[in-house]
Amino acid sequence: VAQAKLARFLKQDSRLMKINLIGLLVSRHHLPYSCKRAPQGNLVLMASSAGPEMIGLGYCSEPITGCSEEKLWEAMCSKIRGVGSFLPVVDVKHSTNPDGSVWRTMTYNGPGPMNGKVIVENIYETRENGEIRFVALDAAGAEMDEEVVNVLLKNPMRVEYFKRTVSTKERVPFLAPKQGAVHAIGTTTAIAQGNAPLPLGT
Repeated sequence: VAQAKLARFLKQDSRLMKINLIGLLVSRHHLPYSCKRAPQGNLVLMASSAGPEMIGLGYCSEPITGCSEEKLWEAMCSKIRGVGSFLPVVDVKHSTNPDGSVWRTMTYNGPGPMNGKVIVENIYETRENGEIRFVALDAAGAEMDEEVVNVLLKNPMRVEYFKRTVSTKERVPFLAPKQGAVHAIGTTTAIAQGNAPLPLGT
């Protein structure tokens, strides 16, 4: 009986170690992930292969050159009101809140599980830490405990997109196609380098 209990413990411990190890790799390399049962019945955390690759716990660009930090920040901020030049969205409307943040609504028109989703959010830009925060609103117009963050990183200069909870700042899976982030950051870079115009209305 004791040997059987020990065998079950070792099997469980091995399973948890596999999940923790793969979870660490997902976090460090910004991979999308899903939970799936292997043929043996064990639960495994693994990169998802069904459908378009998701942003997951974050997507970070390669180092960006050919522009100044201020030009890159200006290009990032142009996405707030000129989002249609960066992402596949329709029915975009926005206005300025009394505190200077921007209220925006739009419908996502790209591939993946977000297709057709109406996104309503308050947007905050903070130059000091290089963050633009897109805070989701519920049906009553109240801010929810989740936000999408676009951040300007330094040394070397890069742009990263990820999603996190507002209260704990803990990253959570961002179920939007990675290709959309690649395209948006590519557009941002082109604007910053002077190879594409600023969106109208920004």
